[in-house]
Amino acid sequence: MSKFGKIMLGCLVALVVLLVCAGMAPVKVNESYVEYIAKPGDTMWGIADAHYHLTNTGMCFAEYEYNLRHMNEHLQPAIGRGLPGSRSLQPGDKVKVPVWTVRK
Repeated sequence: MSKFGKIMLGCLVALVVLLVCAGMAPVKVNESYVEYIAKPGDTMWGIADAHYHLTNTGMCFAEYEYNLRHMNEHLQPAIGRGLPGSRSLQPGDKVKVPVWTVRK
């Protein structure tokens, strides 16, 4: 096995161990939401970027932004993806923004 292959295998083993250990101690999360009224030029990415700091669960930004989009599917069949039937956020759209915090 090449040196690169050994490094990749070592990283994979470390990731599996980390995931198993992380699952042993369940995290209790307070789930709440705020309503954001869209302004001209707003995007889901921009809204996620502005509100991500309110969440302290250790979730990465990409996961937070994905959850924001998923929670607001009613606003779009495909906001910002350029697919047929897609549309931009409209001023006045009510966006449900997650604010998740870890309980101590």
